[in-house]
Amino acid sequence: MLEDFALRYFDLSLTQLALLSWLIILAGGVVGWLMPQGATGITRAPYFAIKAALVLALAQVGHIAMQVTVPSLVGEYYWAAPAMQAAGLLVFGFITVRLAAARSRDAFGHGNLALLCLVPLLSLILTFKRSKGDPALRRVGNRSLLTGEMGVFVGGFLLVLSVALNNYVQEEQAKRVAQANVDDKLKGDFLRFRLRKVVDKVQLPRQQGEGVMVVAVELRDKAVHFRYVADRPADRYPQWLRGGLVNKMCGETPTAVLVKAGAAFVMDIEDQKGAPYATMTVDAKACGFQPDPS
Repeated sequence: MLEDFALRYFDLSLTQLALLSWLIILAGGVVGWLMPQGATGITRAPYFAIKAALVLALAQVGHIAMQVTVPSLVGEYYWAAPAMQAAGLLVFGFITVRLAAARSRDAFGHGNLALLCLVPLLSLILTFKRSKGDPALRRVGNRSLLTGEMGVFVGGFLLVLSVALNNYVQEEQAKRVAQANVDDKLKGDFLRFRLRKVVDKVQLPRQQGEGVMVVAVELRDKAVHFRYVADRPADRYPQWLRGGLVNKMCGETPTAVLVKAGAAFVMDIEDQKGAPYATMTVDAKACGFQPDPS
């Protein structure tokens, strides 16, 4: 299950990755919001500084995950980096909303608006709303470094560090993955590992269209070989055997990602006596993908 999640994770676009990250943070935040709330409050400056420290801590989790990304890909435990980042996002969401609940109680007299901290722009309401000064609340964060102008300065400084660290992590991770590709690490071990997962999931025998049965599947280096038994010659399957299956596999995102990385899917079609009918290969050339420069 973790491996399947990791495969999808590494295939996500930047937009999809950002959305997934926000949803994980939201999940942790909802848990924090639903838990019993205390009688604590926090004023604006300490809230800003502590929230900035949480953002920096999350960036540090990303930095640690970056350190293990390539080793985990090569070592075939590539779920480790996504799992670490997901855990960090969950904890970040939980603690941030608990902190925002204290800010909401200080600013509005209740903690119901805590989830605003996870909504862009609306989160500024919690940051800038003045304190109601309720004497019944137990104030937290009233340290000299976190209050007043010093608290604003500390928060701003930590946010700058967070942005710098995030940018470094993204650039360095891209460089390391690119270098691993050049060194043929990901193209070899990682790609073969992903293809083995494809082979392991195939249930045999399997009906594949009218009069066609998949009876065997085997991984040979970076090529997955399927053996089909058909009850009629290949030219009797105008769509399925003359381009239809190739076009389908080239258009499916999971398969296309593997083909672009250098994988091939070979379909050997035989008659019921084992005599060959035809062989079809789905690779980068058949799909019309650009050849990999490395």
